[in-house]
Amino acid sequence: MQTPSDEAWNNFVMQSDPGAFAQDTSERAAAIANLFMGVTSNGGLSHFLESTYDLDAAETVDALHVVGAHGASSQLQEVISGLAIALPPMSQDDRWNALQEHWKGRLDDLDTLSSEAEDELMAALTRHVLEREAFYRQLGRS
Repeated sequence: MQTPSDEAWNNFVMQSDPGAFAQDTSERAAAIANLFMGVTSNGGLSHFLESTYDLDAAETVDALHVVGAHGASSQLQEVISGLAIALPPMSQDDRWNALQEHWKGRLDDLDTLSSEAEDELMAALTRHVLEREAFYRQLGRS
């Protein structure tokens, strides 16, 4: 698989902020997927849901699907379904309390992203940046 330039990839990883992009754009979806990749790699899906209290969890499921990370999208949707509650943007305390109340032991097996889903996510994001190389090379320049 061809890869994007280091500059484009690094700009994407380090400077893609979901809040910087309009709703329903591929750049916002990719920024959310990038955030998902970083946070889940360091703490699992429960940590992602806890630390991204300002994002709607359903939007993350959609964003993962949009970029082509179907396995990650499905796994996150399975966790959300297991919680049996909606997780719209909310305060940090409200998100923490919701997860503490609804996270049941059976969800622990889904907390770590599968290696297949992780590989697919990385490939999808690589493809996204490669297709928008010029955009990401310029990201962050004043």
